[in-house]
Amino acid sequence: MSFLKLDFDFGAVERQLTELGRKQLPFATAKSLTQAAQSVQQQVRADMPKRFTISRKWVINGIRIEPARKNRLSAQVYSRDKFMGRQEYGGKKRSRDTQVWRWKGKLAIPTDEARGGKPHGVVPKKNWPENLAGALFQIRTRDGLELLCLRRRGQVQVMYVLEDEVTVDARLKLRETGDRIAKVAFPKLFGANMARAIAQSRRQATGR
Repeated sequence: MSFLKLDFDFGAVERQLTELGRKQLPFATAKSLTQAAQSVQQQVRADMPKRFTISRKWVINGIRIEPARKNRLSAQVYSRDKFMGRQEYGGKKRSRDTQVWRWKGKLAIPTDEARGGKPHGVVPKKNWPENLAGALFQIRTRDGLELLCLRRRGQVQVMYVLEDEVTVDARLKLRETGDRIAKVAFPKLFGANMARAIAQSRRQATGR
């Protein structure tokens, strides 16, 4: 799922360039767009552990780029994981979604007990609902709250709260990060790449 697209309309710039500059413009533009996308990718990856509880790096490594080409002056930064779309845009997560724990048509939201006593920690595999299925039992409180519980050492532990849906905040902020970085990075990259491309072309033309 693509989140951010970087492109550049160089029509106005092209009119101000010499013939030599116009020949190098697509190359310098494509290189600059790709480098700007890489900068966005690096920053988004660096920010993710601050915004999410991440046990494995495959989600972070799923932030990818599609480089620009001379004949396609557009670079993209995206997540290869479909479920990250909701982390970028926010919205409702329902029990029919596949990237959440489900229990009889409801979402199973882990408590601190399920997380091993660590608020916002990662739920260990041994505490996943499917691995506790034989020991879990469901209760309803007087307030109508539905809970999945486990009896351990003579005590009842609340492992999961059952909900029909939960609201997911937009936390990835890929577009916001990309817009901020690209506005600063691209002009500098473009100026440097353009100057380097023209200088190299001139050296090749003069044989120096």
